[in-house]
Amino acid sequence: MDFKLGKKEEALRAEIRKFAKEELPAGWVGPSLVDGGECRDWEFAMSIAKKLAQKGWLVMSWPKEYGGQGASLREQTI
Repeated sequence: MDFKLGKKEEALRAEIRKFAKEELPAGWVGPSLVDGGECRDWEFAMSIAKKLAQKGWLVMSWPKEYGGQGASLREQTI
């Protein structure tokens, strides 16, 4: 069985890495709840979520006509 990524998967992987490098500050791990349930990074996290949604990456398995990518399980895992 061949577990190597194909050209399509490698391109997606490269695109995701590029997005993360350009959009996320070094060391950022996501929003965290502190100080009684307030999230210090909430606005930033929401801006990233909107960018992910525009790319169809939040619901990759959904069909394209519903905002997803119609992605395979392997693509979702990447």
